[in-house]
Amino acid sequence: MGNNSEQEIICGCKVNIYLRITGRRDDGLHDLESLFLPLSHPADRLLIRSRKKAGIEFHCSRPGLQEENIVVRAYEAFAGKTGFSPGYEVYLEKNIPHGSGLGGGSSDAAGMLSFLNSRAGEKALSSKRLLRLAMHLGADVPFFLQNRPAWISGSGECVRPVEIRKQSMSGILICPELCVSTAWAYKSWDENTDRVSPGLQLLTNMEGVYKKSLFIRDIVLFNSFEQVVFGKYPQLARIKCSALRHGARGCVLSGSGAAMLAFFPDDRIKDGFERYLSQRGFQYYKLDLHTGA
Repeated sequence: MGNNSEQEIICGCKVNIYLRITGRRDDGLHDLESLFLPLSHPADRLLIRSRKKAGIEFHCSRPGLQEENIVVRAYEAFAGKTGFSPGYEVYLEKNIPHGSGLGGGSSDAAGMLSFLNSRAGEKALSSKRLLRLAMHLGADVPFFLQNRPAWISGSGECVRPVEIRKQSMSGILICPELCVSTAWAYKSWDENTDRVSPGLQLLTNMEGVYKKSLFIRDIVLFNSFEQVVFGKYPQLARIKCSALRHGARGCVLSGSGAAMLAFFPDDRIKDGFERYLSQRGFQYYKLDLHTGA
């Protein structure tokens, strides 16, 4: 794919710096409260070009993610709702780690919906109807349509954009080579809400360093999934411990994992932890977080 009619859409990711599961509903979904921050990288790329035949022809840089991809479902859902079904060849360059809790699939779906809606003319959906359609595709998709800091509640359908007090802090996004199933994480949370996992016990035994990890200035760092994910993947708890020992102001699991975000008060301290990660072969991304107006 590479002619003049090709369109490129950059689909960033998100991190949850606060995520509390508040309960399980009768329909099997979970209610939660979460603070999402959008990140510009890592990012996927959608390359889209027109073709004469109606419908979508989809390809992905990771063959294992090509079947039943949410990008195709987004196209089909939009076409079914609006009757707008142009012919497109779509190539997804997947850079956001799969199973990392960064919302890569949801971001891709939102990118596809926004692209289609911008070209649907009189068939385009209002913002409210587009958000409703997005919710049927996945709980995080509505957030990516707005793509700004937001409080998420319900099962993900309530998105309330927020202004976070202006601050600047260096961050590192650590992406271990693990794929954590969100379905497994919710099921395990249902079954183990009254237990303390070995991973959390490891943190608790660090003479107060776990308590230190709960706050970053006026923003609470918390994730209910750490209770069960750290039990199955104690290496993630050790990464969190290492970040805090290296001077991080906070470190938190994103979504159901396995990605983790660590915040540092200055670049000198952050550089030391980067060397630690490099020596151990961890994939990570440098982030400079600027929130608020």
